[in-house]
Amino acid sequence: MRIAAERIERLHDLARAAAMEDDQERARYYVRLARRVAERNRLTLPRKFRRFTCDDCDAYLRPGRNARVRLQDGHVVITCDCGSQARYPYEGDDERET
Repeated sequence: MRIAAERIERLHDLARAAAMEDDQERARYYVRLARRVAERNRLTLPRKFRRFTCDDCDAYLRPGRNARVRLQDGHVVITCDCGSQARYPYEGDDERET
């Protein structure tokens, strides 16, 4: 694993830990830093990192705390406190049977 990818993983862990301690500004700092590292090294962020960060305000999303999660028509809709929404497809049990 490249050094930049390892650093992004470490920053993800730090952002999660800061969010768990309700230190939102520190979590935002780690998210911004990880995005900058990925951009400078032409890497894509890991899926688990992209799914738990807000694209608009760089918050680390914690469902029930600063994010609302809903299921709608084969999509997961995650709404941040800032109002930004992200949609991701999913396959439910009903969809696989048909």
